[in-house]
Amino acid sequence: MRARGFASATAYEAFLRAQIETERGQLAEAARLLDLARAGDPNDGYLVAQHALALWAAGRRDEALGVARDAVARFPDQAEAWLVLGRMLEAGGDASGAARALAHAVAVAPDDPDVRLEIATAAGASLDEQSAAVESAASARDGDRTRAWRTLVLGSPDARAILPRLRRAEARRAFGRHQWSRVETLLAPLVTAGASRTTDRVLLINARLGDGRERDAARLIPGLPVLPASDGISLEERAELWLRAGRTELAVEDAERAAQTDSTSIRARTVLAESLLASGQIERALLLVGQLRNGGSVPASLCIAAARSLTLRGRPELAERVLRLGLAANGRTDPLEGDRLRIELSVRLGDRSDGSRARALLDEVESAWGRHARAERLVGIVPPSQTADDLRARTNDPFADAMAAASLALLCSHDATVCTPEERDLLVARARRDAPESPATLRALAATTENRSVAVEYARQALDRDPASRWNALLGERTALRATTGRAPRQLPLRPHRLP
Repeated sequence: MRARGFASATAYEAFLRAQIETERGQLAEAARLLDLARAGDPNDGYLVAQHALALWAAGRRDEALGVARDAVARFPDQAEAWLVLGRMLEAGGDASGAARALAHAVAVAPDDPDVRLEIATAAGASLDEQSAAVESAASARDGDRTRAWRTLVLGSPDARAILPRLRRAEARRAFGRHQWSRVETLLAPLVTAGASRTTDRVLLINARLGDGRERDAARLIPGLPVLPASDGISLEERAELWLRAGRTELAVEDAERAAQTDSTSIRARTVLAESLLASGQIERALLLVGQLRNGGSVPASLCIAAARSLTLRGRPELAERVLRLGLAANGRTDPLEGDRLRIELSVRLGDRSDGSRARALLDEVESAWGRHARAERLVGIVPPSQTADDLRARTNDPFADAMAAASLALLCSHDATVCTPEERDLLVARARRDAPESPATLRALAATTENRSVAVEYARQALDRDPASRWNALLGERTALRATTGRAPRQLPLRPHRLP
C-alpha cells in the first residue's frame, strides 16, 4: 500500500533486499536493511511502518512499538502506519488502542484493500469496535471527525451490517488461494450466528472438503436449501457436495431426482454416473457413459472417475478404453479437457510400463495446465530447461500459476542453469503471495530457506500434505525426509496476517 514511489535507488534496493531476507527467514538482517532504506528516504511513512514490522518479527518489540508510534506521529495520513500500530497494540493486549488505530486507518483510506482486510479479520472480541470503525470511515468522508469518534465509542447497527460483507469478500479471496483455514475463520462465525447465506455455507463446505474434513463438511449440507426455494442451489450441486463428502448414497439420491426432473441435463446425468461409480454400481454408470456418448458429450471428469474405479477393480483395459472414448469426444473441441484425459491416460500407460505410448500422449499436451502437469510427470526425465519452459506457461488461474512458480523455484535450486537467484527469489515471493499453503510453495521454501531447521520443517509439511509428488525428489539431502515422519509437523506461519 504505497502512496508514492521511492525517492532514491538506495532506498529501493535496500527495500527489495529486505524482502528477500525476510523470505529467507533472516529477520534481523531484514530489519537492518529497512533501517538503511529509511535513511535513504526519511520522508516515506511506508518504509517506517515496514521497519517497525521487521523489528517486531525480529523480536525487538519495544523498539518496534516505538518506531510504529513515531510513524503515526510523523505521517498521520499514512494508513499503513496506523494498521501496523494497531496490529502491535492488539498483539500486546490493548484492544481499545488497536480499535482506535484501526479507526484512524479507515478514516485515512476507507477504500484501501489492506484496510478493508484488517476490518474483516479483526479479533471477534472487538467486533463492535470494528464495526464502529467501519462507520467512522463513512463519517470521515463527510469531514465529520467528531461524529466518527463518537460512533467508535457507541457502536452502530448499520456499521455491524458491513462486517459480514467484508468477511465474505476476503473469504472468496482466501478460497482462491486455497487458504482453507482462513475461509473457516472468516465464515464459520457467520454460520454459527445464523447470519450466513447459502453461498457462504457452500464456500465453507468446499473449503472443508479442500482441507480433507469431509465429516465436518457433510454436517452443513443438509441445511442447504434446494431450488425453487429462495437462495437455493440445484439438486445437482448438492449431489456433487454429497459425493465429495463421501456420502455416496445421498449423492445418488439427489442426482437421480435431478435427472428425473430434467432428463436432458448433462450435468445431472454426469453427477449420477459419478455417484454410481463411487457407490460401486459400475454397470449402471457405464450405461450412462454410453448414453452421454451417444448424445455427443462425455465430460472428462466422468471418464477419469470411471477409469479410476475400473482400475481399482482390476479392469485396466476397460479403463483405458473409457479414457480414449473421452479423449475422442473432447480432445479437439476443448484443449483443457483433452489434456486432463491425456495426463490421466499417460499415468495408466506408465503404470503398465508402456512408456513410449505414455510419452506420445504427453507430447500432444497443449494447454498451460497440461504443460504444468507434464512438467511434474517428466521432471528428472527430460532436460531441466524443457521442464522450466512448461512451468513458465501461464494460465488464467493465479493459484495454478503460483504453484508452477514454486515448482520452478525448486527446479532453480536444484539446477542453477535454469534461472538466476534473483528470478528464483521472485518466484518464491509470487508463490507465497498467491498459494501460501500449497505443498509446492512449502517445497520451494524448503529448498531456498537458509536456516536448515526451518527448511526441514517446510519439507516435512510438504511431504505430509503431498507425499506422492515427484517434485519431492528435488528437495535434496539437506531436507530429505520420509513421507511419514512419525510426529505431527509444526505449522510454520507462511504469511501470518496477525503478528505473533
